[in-house]
Amino acid sequence: MPRSTSTARFSLALLLALLGSLLPACLGPAGTEVDPAAEDASRALARARGAWRRGVAPDDPELLAALAEAREADPDWVAPRRFEDDLALAGYREVEALERRRDEVAAAPKDARAIYLRARLEGGIDGRDFARATGLAPTFAWGWHGLAWTLDRRGDAVAALRAERRAVELARDPWERAFFTLAQARILEGARRIDEVVELLQGALETIPLEGDDRYWFATEVALFELRLWDPREREVGYARGLELIRSDGIGERDLVRLVAAMRTEPALADPGGLELELALSGLPGELPARLLAEGWLRQGNSALGRLLLREELDGSEASSLAAALTGSEASSLAAALTRSEASTLAEALTRRSAFRQGLHIAAVRRWLDDLPAQVLEEDGLPADAALRRLVYAARDLEGPGRGSLDSLRSFGEALIDAGWFYEAQQVAESLAPLDLPAARSLRERAVAGRVLFAGVRAVLGDVEEGREELAVAVTFPSAGDEPLEDVGEETAATSADARPGDLDELLRRWAPLFARCASRQGRGDEAGGETVEIEAWTEVLLASPRLEYGFLATVLHPGPHFSEADERAGLGIRGEAVPGFAAEMARYGRFAIFGQIMGGGAPDGTILRRLLVEERSGEHLGVEWRGTVAWCEGADLYSRPSRRGARISGAALHEGYWLDVASVRLDHERWEALAERFEGPGGDARLARALAPRGLRLRTPAAYPERRRRERRGLGPALGEAKRVRLAAMRARAAPGERLGRVSLDELVEAVAVHEEGHLCDRARFLPIEQHLGEILALLVDCGFSATAVQRRLEYRAQLNALCELSDPRLSLAEVLDAVDRADPDSLGGLPHGEAYTELVIDLLALLDHEVERHPERWTSLDPDRTLLHQLHLLEPSEITELARELAVREGLL
Repeated sequence: MPRSTSTARFSLALLLALLGSLLPACLGPAGTEVDPAAEDASRALARARGAWRRGVAPDDPELLAALAEAREADPDWVAPRRFEDDLALAGYREVEALERRRDEVAAAPKDARAIYLRARLEGGIDGRDFARATGLAPTFAWGWHGLAWTLDRRGDAVAALRAERRAVELARDPWERAFFTLAQARILEGARRIDEVVELLQGALETIPLEGDDRYWFATEVALFELRLWDPREREVGYARGLELIRSDGIGERDLVRLVAAMRTEPALADPGGLELELALSGLPGELPARLLAEGWLRQGNSALGRLLLREELDGSEASSLAAALTGSEASSLAAALTRSEASTLAEALTRRSAFRQGLHIAAVRRWLDDLPAQVLEEDGLPADAALRRLVYAARDLEGPGRGSLDSLRSFGEALIDAGWFYEAQQVAESLAPLDLPAARSLRERAVAGRVLFAGVRAVLGDVEEGREELAVAVTFPSAGDEPLEDVGEETAATSADARPGDLDELLRRWAPLFARCASRQGRGDEAGGETVEIEAWTEVLLASPRLEYGFLATVLHPGPHFSEADERAGLGIRGEAVPGFAAEMARYGRFAIFGQIMGGGAPDGTILRRLLVEERSGEHLGVEWRGTVAWCEGADLYSRPSRRGARISGAALHEGYWLDVASVRLDHERWEALAERFEGPGGDARLARALAPRGLRLRTPAAYPERRRRERRGLGPALGEAKRVRLAAMRARAAPGERLGRVSLDELVEAVAVHEEGHLCDRARFLPIEQHLGEILALLVDCGFSATAVQRRLEYRAQLNALCELSDPRLSLAEVLDAVDRADPDSLGGLPHGEAYTELVIDLLALLDHEVERHPERWTSLDPDRTLLHQLHLLEPSEITELARELAVREGLL
């Protein structure tokens, strides 16, 4: 109730402020006269933006000189000061920037520009400062833009459009007008008013008098808008516009990369092979266009040409490294020859699938094996999973004495099918075709059938965007004697307007025809009846899948692959035996899947993950034993509904265990690596020192008000990049002599996720079975106000607290917690409770830290008690974080 009341007051305050700021404009004459920015200031700021788009560093002297010139030419213009803040954020100087803006507001409390700049860095979530800025200065365009942003986030597109249109009217130079117009287009796009988006942007292109780099920038932004519209005609216009921009040789490097990526994602009907794009890139000088060309060739399978071009463009040690890889055997991986930044540029081209498409089968398997975490490997460095182990042996046979022999290639294809690598098996069929056409046809048919199965399973579930018609997919196979199945994409189907399945039984019935047809194509005629298999028989098999019942709360299909001791006690099956039905089919295809339905939660949902290893594990955290089935996976054929709505989920606890997606954790690892790369090269030491220098924001509450001052010191506020500083501190502590930053391994990040999930299993030991823990459960429910959402939030809090207590370096989990505080958009978590749970955890951590600093200042000499503690967490040692976490665990009842 207090939260709802507070929100209502914020909304009322924003509405009153908005009405107050609108009143002068409404009473004044139409078309308020705008004071244009000084021409010298506009030109100087344009030069600064151009330098930034060319990829210079945020502390580049040319850029900073142009920015200073713009400020001097028009001191009242806020755009140069706003760009200055953007550069501070890019250089990890967020705390310094906000400190400066707060000082400006303190010196001039009614300066609308200072209020806007401060509010922007603080997050401006409730919009009151933006509304106040427009009230103080009704002709201040950036205040209206900030207000529009707030209103749009609150879902009031109509009011947001009014505010953004006001910003467009009050823009002080052409670039500002273009910037606000793009913001207006995004609001229209979010409101699905696509026709208005097209009309607005095309009109702006014709009427806004942009020059030089700004003209190319705006045209690029318009092209990017057009390329993501649903109407194929508009996408064609965007593609043609993109070609024109590339041919003109006026586009900046940052924009060129974005534009080419979008054009390859949405190829034009008139240029399906991307030849026009290739020709346009070929006409550009420099290293970046050449690398983009090489990426395109690698995507298309022209590996030799792509690698040779890269070798031509690189120099020094990089060229030598690449040359060594090119002269080696096929087993040499191209990725190993590239620096990290180059590998990032070519990440899409260097995927396992791309390598298989290029015929680099051995290299692809070797690189995949090198990238696996230790958790799924045996002591000999090979996969613990039997099917994946056989796959590695089969790949090695390809480079043995009978390298490339017919038998070894057939065995490799069979191993790929057994492991569920269907796309890769389809590519191996191409290599097999010249040697054994019938075997190649059979291999391809089985591979394509597997791909179609999961495309159909995914589509039948049919989760779609709100407001769109729900679709289901009816997948058909050619009859016996037809040509082998043609290549299929990730989405295969003729669509129908059937509604999404209403319950698990209906879902399984719709899947039955897919499993029946795929089984016959997979050569399973003996067990499934071949081509004459009855769909009814498969329906019975799937409907007989064991269910896990959680009282009246939820029903889950048993994920398998084997029954547990608890399952045996519950009468579901004998411990150690394979779980039949859906779980058995997923295991057969190298997958691990969990599907269920929550009472009152709408349609069933679930996820299908690509299995690396499923094993029984046990352990102990904070004195509580846990045990269960752990499914180590890598990527998914189907992500759960929260993930499809934007959340990135690395793991989840299920009935007696948990699954963990290594592919998702690998994305986290790449973020760590990318952060470290920013401090490589000349000047990196100075940049790193500046990034880690902040010791919090200066407290502004006078010492005469100790309680208020305490609240300010331990306050949450905007995290201002503290998660990145915690990561940098962890890497700096790992640096070897002569190194600037050490590295965090993928194994460590996988372990961090695993310990979080194991925290959930410890809580299950604390609360289940229900009849033995009624007191504990009742206490939890009372503490959470008998709210199911609050209970979920509390369990996530406890699981992450478990990780902070148990990890050897708790900064790995602390950085993730701070990401939730830093994240501006709560919807990015897909409706999951993690964001609020982690925010509560930070609040409690700061309160405890503040208490300890007050009681024992001599123990916390690294911290400044006259500054905010949130922005000093990177100064804590791992042992200090663990100490605080364990004290919280005692209060929470975990210890």
